[in-house]
Amino acid sequence: MRLKKIMQIYDVCIYENLFMKLTISKRKTNSKCALYPKNRTWRANCFPVSSDYKLFNQYFTGKGYYYIIMKQSHLMIIGENVQTAEAILRESGFSEIIVIKSVSAAIDTLRIEKRDEIVNNVDIFLIDDELTGMSGVDACLRLKVIPQLKHIPIILLTNDKHEEKLKEAFDAGVSDFIVRPFCKTELNARVISILKLKKEQDKCLTREKELSSITNKLSDINKILTNLSNIDVPTGLSNRNRFDEYLEHEWKFAVRESESISLLLVDIDYLQIYYEKLGKEKGDKCLMLIVQELKTTLKRPGDLLARFNGDTFGIILAHTDAKGAETIAELLRLSVSALKIEHPRSILSNYVSITIGYASAKPSRGNSELSLIVAAEQALYTAKKDGRNCSRQKNVIL
Repeated sequence: MRLKKIMQIYDVCIYENLFMKLTISKRKTNSKCALYPKNRTWRANCFPVSSDYKLFNQYFTGKGYYYIIMKQSHLMIIGENVQTAEAILRESGFSEIIVIKSVSAAIDTLRIEKRDEIVNNVDIFLIDDELTGMSGVDACLRLKVIPQLKHIPIILLTNDKHEEKLKEAFDAGVSDFIVRPFCKTELNARVISILKLKKEQDKCLTREKELSSITNKLSDINKILTNLSNIDVPTGLSNRNRFDEYLEHEWKFAVRESESISLLLVDIDYLQIYYEKLGKEKGDKCLMLIVQELKTTLKRPGDLLARFNGDTFGIILAHTDAKGAETIAELLRLSVSALKIEHPRSILSNYVSITIGYASAKPSRGNSELSLIVAAEQALYTAKKDGRNCSRQKNVIL
């Protein structure tokens, strides 16, 4: 009785997730005790140490653990003749108990149809095996098919202890059973045991969710890092690494589908002289204007524009033969000329221009995409030799 009275006074100490952290220490000044939970300090109304301290210490090292489980747990009893079980549980310390007469009423009470999240306001179901219109096993099956309730354990209150009945109940998802007439000690022990197990399962589920969230975040970060590793920072275009990967992929596709593929190498004429004369800021502005014009002119989503090296850009044109590549090359050259970006030191004209070398192929098995790059580089070299501000083609040797 003294222990029960003490716990009524110090019920404030029942605090979620902190009951395992509580320690009791004597205060030297007045021989009283104080409570110190993790991350927070509570100083309860002190009481004499001599006898009550021992009871209080015994409470938190033994029976107190079960008392806290009782205080924190929410029970739902489903059935019409469950008054005895309810009375035993309430007398033992369970205060959060809901009694419902049918499974349908229980589902309505929990408002399952109106929510998608997991139900957290019920920790355990106790179901009478003699429900009106259905058996306890059928009631278990009905609850277990509802995603929001499948994690909640069920104890079956039954009059039948035959092996066939018990097997049927366990197959339906019942966690435990209790046979009438109820024994107070057995009923409390089984309910507390299932509640302890559920608390551990809830912790595991929480950890799994946290790990899943961390995994998803790491996956997102990986994608960002992968994208960054494939981007040329100054221009925002794909870099050489991405260019090589994409060319290899499209080359293999062209082999498989017997399609043509073309590669254009675009060089900005005398860009370094432009930078030296006008400075980095204006040089970068000129570079971005040309890049934007190239991107705008390339209208097909499958075409890749990438930074090949230095002042040279690579354009991969899938499903494009030599005639198509020639048309696109000239269109790009004229589009950049139309920008009329003044060049102070160009020996070609007063405006910035581009030179293009391109190559096309219809690859077959055993050929390498490197042959396309070599041919395009040779074509670009020829175009520069012929005076720049033009486009030239080179046949691919397969």
